[in-house]
Amino acid sequence: MKIFFAALALLGAVNCQAQSVQAQSVMDGSDKGLSSNDRAGLMKILRANLADPFGSQLMELTSPAAGTVCGSYNAKNTAGGFVGFRPFLAKMDDSSFTVVLPQIQVNERSSPELLQAALDRARQNLSALKSLESTCAQR
Repeated sequence: MKIFFAALALLGAVNCQAQSVQAQSVMDGSDKGLSSNDRAGLMKILRANLADPFGSQLMELTSPAAGTVCGSYNAKNTAGGFVGFRPFLAKMDDSSFTVVLPQIQVNERSSPELLQAALDRARQNLSALKSLESTCAQR
């Protein structure tokens, strides 16, 4: 009986591990062009920066230099729906994750705080785009 429960627990642990590895999907198989270090570093950075890293989708992964991965990711929002692919740049040396974020919608009746947030987001996106363009231009 003890052997049965031990085997059942082991089978459950192996099954959970297999599911978590397969949960993150690379839609186009482009991860095959990454080194094992870059692949492991990317997964570590995604776990640190995304609310549901194992539910995300990746594609167009390239490594213009060792320790740097460019690509596109699609993550889920709080309602559980995918938000659409966005370009990213991940650098393993400083664990940075650069991404272009969606714009904040404003109109003539928006509060000064919302206008400032939209301006800050636009500046952040400009910086991210410059970084992506200079590093991932080899794509």
